Amino acid sequence: MQRRNFLKTASWAGLAQLSGISPLRTMSALAQATSPNDYKAIVCLFMRGGNDSNNMIVPIGGSQYSAYSQVRGSNAIAQNQLLALANSSLGLNAAFPNLNRAYIAGDAAFIANVGPLVQPTTKAQYLATSVQIPQQLMAHDNQQNAWESGAYVPGVGTSWSGLTSDLMAASYNSANMPMVTIVGNATNFGRGVASTPFNAGPNAQQESFWCNEGNACNARMTAAQQLLTFNNGANLLQADQQIYQSAYKYNAFYNSVLGSASGFSTSFPSSNPLSSALYTVATMMQLRNQIGARRQIFLIDVPNSFDTHADQADIQPGLYAMIDQFIGTFVSVMQEMGLYNDVTLFTASDFSRTLQMNSAGGSDHAWGGHHFVVGGAVKGGKVYGTFPSLTLNGADDIDGTGRFVPTTALSQYTATLASWFGVPSSQLGAMLPGLSNFSTANLGFV
Repeated sequence: MQRRNFLKTASWAGLAQLSGISPLRTMSALAQATSPNDYKAIVCLFMRGGNDSNNMIVPIGGSQYSAYSQVRGSNAIAQNQLLALANSSLGLNAAFPNLNRAYIAGDAAFIANVGPLVQPTTKAQYLATSVQIPQQLMAHDNQQNAWESGAYVPGVGTSWSGLTSDLMAASYNSANMPMVTIVGNATNFGRGVASTPFNAGPNAQQESFWCNEGNACNARMTAAQQLLTFNNGANLLQADQQIYQSAYKYNAFYNSVLGSASGFSTSFPSSNPLSSALYTVATMMQLRNQIGARRQIFLIDVPNSFDTHADQADIQPGLYAMIDQFIGTFVSVMQEMGLYNDVTLFTASDFSRTLQMNSAGGSDHAWGGHHFVVGGAVKGGKVYGTFPSLTLNGADDIDGTGRFVPTTALSQYTATLASWFGVPSSQLGAMLPGLSNFSTANLGFV
């Protein structure tokens, strides 16, 4: 675990508030519904910076393509560069051949125009402020935090993944390691009332817990752990000490089981910046029996490369090629392990971007955007949700630049994943603020 990640959450136990989640009430029901061979995992691929999904799936013809092409100008994807998505009027950017193959096979689906919403909202209601609007829209940090939480609340707080761990970990997993693992950086992801995530490094390497003193590390770590056992009389500091003690324990256990990993036949391309993170995730899945985990949640953090305010036509094709190669590797290694039907990959990002390009050849922060899910359990070959009207100042554009009010709530997207993972429907409302405002909690894509 890296020191910068750990210090960020060192006082979490002192900040936790009651969430309404009731793990003891549902624990026996969860245990009765499972078997020793039951396993599921969720992987979040977080594209930080704001993925311009307007160029990921595009209307393939008609007035919608004309509106798109007119607004995007030279940055528009040509019609002959779109891969037709069956059962829709949309096309996929040709930089995604692996994603397209998964879609054709019925193992990938798209969810159109997703974003944080407190309740169903139209453009007219937004402009009239006649409904509650999520705070601090289009601000990177706050919207990353909201997407990590799974609902609409910005700032530091609990998350659906952490509350899922609070609810389910005791029924499904040993106490050897947390249910949630982050490869990269995150603020809210994996934070529950009682749960915190494990931070793992790339390439499934041994974790040194920030010690760079060579042979002196063991002595230093032993001394530090002894100091943490002292009672200082301050409740918040005692909570911090408990978190540090747990982190030492998790690191030591993680290091102890890594030697049991056998590697993979699947190739992890060294030229792809995401390969090392995926290798860690796949290794932890391979070691699930040694860890004692029948439920695992992962976040792979893709740095802020997607904040394309300038030169988007030069930058975005490489980003999409990187993501698509990652998808191909993900599918291959999951199939190799026999886990393809048990693991679901989903995407997250701060927000989408304006359909209208700016003077620097980039696009600016917006709101609703398109996402995809991949895995053998996905009810794929379909685009879920409602695609927005792409006409500037049209039915869904809130300010004349192509900022679209979402037609699917982030909480609905998250609730669907959580339901597949095993969270009882009775617990979703406490986990995801605002979910009860929507008539449909489960979108049915998995």
